[in-house]
Amino acid sequence: MRKREPILSGTYIGPCFPDDLIAGSQGFLPFEPFIKKHLMSVTAFQHFVDLIGTLAAMLTTAALVPQAWLTWKTRRADDVSFGMYSMFTTGVALWLVYGLMVGAWPVIIANGLTLVVALFILSMKLRFGRRRR
Repeated sequence: MRKREPILSGTYIGPCFPDDLIAGSQGFLPFEPFIKKHLMSVTAFQHFVDLIGTLAAMLTTAALVPQAWLTWKTRRADDVSFGMYSMFTTGVALWLVYGLMVGAWPVIIANGLTLVVALFILSMKLRFGRRRR
């Protein structure tokens, strides 16, 4: 009998085993037919999942940079919604706390960087908000 090595995944809390993933007892249940059809190993599938997560983190973090740059360059933040950025920044901070609680480094890094940029935009809104004309 071979030794069962756990796979740790950032998509849920707790370890699972490769046989469990293929059997569909936990973890990637919706992707079981895809894995079997394409004979993709669990390791290759996990790398694919990590790639998708990395791209998503990079794009969502980078999406804030143009707004931050424009606000800094023009010293105007009239069109930035304080309510939206307040809720967004709070949500990102909670994602960061979640990542710290479950030890998910990709979540921690992505949301840590996003939080810095979001806080920068929010601070610029407070600093350059409404100007009298």
